[in-house]
Amino acid sequence: MSLDLLRIHNLRNVGDLEIEPAPGINLVWGSNGAGKTSVLEAIFLLGRGRSFRGGRFSALIKEGEEAVEIFGIAERGRAMESRIGYALRRGNTSMRLNGASVKRISEVAGRMPLQLMTPRSHEILERGPDIRRRFIEWGVFHVEPDYFGCFKRYRRALAQRNEALRTNPRTAGAWNRELALAGEALNGFRESYVAVLEGEFSEEARELAEGLDVSLEWYKGWKKGKTLEEALLESHASEVVKGYTLVGPHRADFVLRSKSAKAIERVSRGQQKMLVAALQLGQARCTAAKGTKRPIILVDDLGAELDKTHRELFLDRLVATSTQVFLTSLDAGFANQPLKVFHVEHGAIR
Repeated sequence: MSLDLLRIHNLRNVGDLEIEPAPGINLVWGSNGAGKTSVLEAIFLLGRGRSFRGGRFSALIKEGEEAVEIFGIAERGRAMESRIGYALRRGNTSMRLNGASVKRISEVAGRMPLQLMTPRSHEILERGPDIRRRFIEWGVFHVEPDYFGCFKRYRRALAQRNEALRTNPRTAGAWNRELALAGEALNGFRESYVAVLEGEFSEEARELAEGLDVSLEWYKGWKKGKTLEEALLESHASEVVKGYTLVGPHRADFVLRSKSAKAIERVSRGQQKMLVAALQLGQARCTAAKGTKRPIILVDDLGAELDKTHRELFLDRLVATSTQVFLTSLDAGFANQPLKVFHVEHGAIR
């Protein structure tokens, strides 16, 4: 996948901007507040329909303006050309794909896989399981066409069962079979993916994490050796008290281990960053190898993530993925790889 044209209109401090990125590594540099992160944000909005920066939607619109508009062309001139438009007006968002309105963001997300690394990426190791589960879910989504349908089926059954547990617990068991069937299938997709990801992650970790012996351990959301239906029956009494389902794929998680302990308890902050980079690159390699499209990799503020030595090593590994990459940085002087360079200043680019 390659984004060949990007137009931005009134996104934060960016008025009008147009670039034609290279299919390889693209560097967007400038001072703090110049608008370089907004370039990555625009690409993310095209692929996910939301911002990775958080905050109110209204903050996306340049002060004094009425709307944000973003347009991109991916795979221009090729069979899978995708023309994607995003607009935000008075709190309402809309997206178009090849001229037609987008009803589900999955329609666009499947066309343009994204891999994002920011100065907050280390939180995947520090925060709760939700962020790690989403990381795995996006990975599976891009390599397994049937995953999203299975995911929706599971979420519907889970919502119905939780409603029964809150209002009429005696009827909750009627949803056990459907939840178990969808949940076992969902976990099967995830476990197949994690097995591939672990190999790719281990290879990247050996290159990036200076010989750290780290493994990825998956927890499916219920006890090993039991079916999900058996686990649901065992947990029923506790679930009646709590009012929601305590076991299943919605409780899944993974942990990185160094020897017998969690890696986060043994490694330095710098090593954590390298392990997260290895996870991100491992997932990008999985998508490139098993999916229908190579991902676009977005790296915000590379200098904040890594020191000079590890930055250059990381760049080498990025080049090895053979994917399109967008990097932001405060300066243009660090690069050790061929780049297309864009300088952003006061929301304008050259």
